[in-house]
Amino acid sequence: MYRKYQNEDLLKKDLSQGIEDGFEFVVNHYYNSLYHYAYSLFKNEAEAKDLVQVCFIKLWDKRKNASSIFNIKSYLYRSIYNGFIDQKRKKREHISIEEKHAGELLNWIEDSSTQEIQDKKQALTEAIQTLPERCRETFKLSKLEGLDYHEIATYMGVSIKTVEAQMVKAYKILREKLCPKKRFSSNIFHNKRIEK
Repeated sequence: MYRKYQNEDLLKKDLSQGIEDGFEFVVNHYYNSLYHYAYSLFKNEAEAKDLVQVCFIKLWDKRKNASSIFNIKSYLYRSIYNGFIDQKRKKREHISIEEKHAGELLNWIEDSSTQEIQDKKQALTEAIQTLPERCRETFKLSKLEGLDYHEIATYMGVSIKTVEAQMVKAYKILREKLCPKKRFSSNIFHNKRIEK
């Protein structure tokens, strides 16, 4: 059925007309090689799979312009690489946001007397329990168990970007609950674990 797609011009034509056989051929023919390429960049199975899926979705969304693609294989690989770069950029943004929230929370605890520190740690423990379930689990694995984002992603069966998003969400919620009137501090302690 796919023999005709050895002619890439016919493949582009069918893609541009929305013929699903053409798209199915692209997915079946390129999935494994794109996955291995994505995995070589991310070193994470879930993120690699996510990116390949996004790559195919983008191709389908832009199928009407398929005839203008010079080479489909090159287009797909370039799409994977660009997606990887985008994720690295977003990861840096997430870390920057997390650092601000983490610094604020830890300053809130540490700028206190001994008794106040104990009280605030207790308040933090109680606030953590109010986080949404997945958010709470992610936060505990990171800050109480000391796992890094890759280990958490593997353990929970999610992508690293999902872990990052959950951590930013957790910090935001905790900051709003515990120190809503304070502005972000310049002191950064995002790698510091919270003592149990």
